[in-house]
Amino acid sequence: MDKSYDIIFVGAGISAAYTLIHLLNSLNSPAKVNSKLNILVIEKDKEFWTGLPYGNRSGKDALIITPLKEFIHRDETALFLSWLQRNFDNCFESKSTRRGKLLAAWLKKNAALIKAGNWQDLHIPRYWFGLFIKERVNCLLISAANKGYISYSLLNASVSDVRKEKAFYEVVLESSSTYYGKKVILSIGSAPAKFVNIASFDKSVKPRQLFINHIYGESLPDTLRSITKTLNDGCDRLKNVLIIGSNASAIELIYHLDDKNLNRLDKLYVISSSGIFPGRINNKPVKSPFVPPNLVALGESEEFTADQIFQCFIKDLKLADNLTIDREDSYTSVNSTILKLVNELKPDEQLRFVLHYGDKIGTYYRRAGSDYFDKVQLLEQHKKIEFIKGNFEKASEFGFEYKTPATECKVYIDSKLDIIINCTGSNTLNKYSPTSGLIKNLINRKICKINPSEKGFRVNNNFEADTNFYIMGPLLAGNIVGKHKIWHAESCKRIYELTFDLEKHLLK
Repeated sequence: MDKSYDIIFVGAGISAAYTLIHLLNSLNSPAKVNSKLNILVIEKDKEFWTGLPYGNRSGKDALIITPLKEFIHRDETALFLSWLQRNFDNCFESKSTRRGKLLAAWLKKNAALIKAGNWQDLHIPRYWFGLFIKERVNCLLISAANKGYISYSLLNASVSDVRKEKAFYEVVLESSSTYYGKKVILSIGSAPAKFVNIASFDKSVKPRQLFINHIYGESLPDTLRSITKTLNDGCDRLKNVLIIGSNASAIELIYHLDDKNLNRLDKLYVISSSGIFPGRINNKPVKSPFVPPNLVALGESEEFTADQIFQCFIKDLKLADNLTIDREDSYTSVNSTILKLVNELKPDEQLRFVLHYGDKIGTYYRRAGSDYFDKVQLLEQHKKIEFIKGNFEKASEFGFEYKTPATECKVYIDSKLDIIINCTGSNTLNKYSPTSGLIKNLINRKICKINPSEKGFRVNNNFEADTNFYIMGPLLAGNIVGKHKIWHAESCKRIYELTFDLEKHLLK
């Protein structure tokens, strides 16, 4: 394998996939080809192009959180639906994609929409999208190589360090092997997950508890097998489970629990600062759209600030809640009004909004498809689930402790826990976890600087954290790049748009 490359990708998830799709489509124009590009793609996981969400680590049954019409970019829709129509039957014939009970139930529930070809409102299995992306990127790579536009290598390895030299970057693997790139694209996905400190658990508890710090660690199917084994250990006593965090991964985990496992539960506790799950997307027309009066009135002012947008948003949200208007029914009108106001802000105020309020507002409008809520409703009917608004502190042999968000008072729940599952999401970049050695080294070497959002690295209008060192994906949070105001960069639609612009800088 060569040691020197024109472009090195560190991470081969959806950000790298779409960057390559745009780059290879651009190279297909002879006018763009000055000399052959030598490309290296390094990925620590076994699968290329899918990242965590769209491959084997999430399993075959996990669904996209939003409907397809919101999930995929409009320029991709026809291409994906055409692929899906060609491959819909074939993708169930191999052992790797055979139908499980969950998928069979999903197909039955949505049979009418599927038969009518109405895919846009469906929350499809996201593994299908992963198959589409893998096939597409691999075909484009082979085609470009055959035409002599590129040569490429795919390397399954972990990057531990990057060192800047005068005309290139030295990319160091955990094995100490090194590769040299004129340009490097950091596309490693989100910051490492928050880890619940297992040292806070009493030693007497550890041997008798299943503790899961990351449900996608090896893979979601592996996690589910461990949970099933613990719930069905031959003991007659029903089990208690604590999920720390109430984000999409928590509700996704519950969706995957089968009836046998649900029947083995005595109580499932879900603790988080909000104390609630994401809102339910019903895909039904809103009868009378909610017009946010405070935000609309603010827009009529000659000048306003990011702080005022947030203050008016909170007022309108409380008003909608008092009028018993569902969050999902106010989402579109409130979101579009806020985006309009942000575009009218002065540049410094736009950046303030991106850094401090964009993601914060998003937490009030966390959403998930209705398919994911059936199991939750079942647990609620049988009084087997309890939501707690608070911050987890520690577990003891006979219960667990948390702090209330408002008063910081400690509360003790007298209930022995059998399984504890961490679903708290990503950490901030200034808090290093045991798995973030690369991030720590990039910061210490001053190649990357954390922006004030603490969720992303500071970049310029070329997506560069440093000369010829590019950031793509969730670590772009907290930046304004050209027309892109980025407080969240995880959706496929968003990644498609950002990578479309990044590609223009890679061929300069």
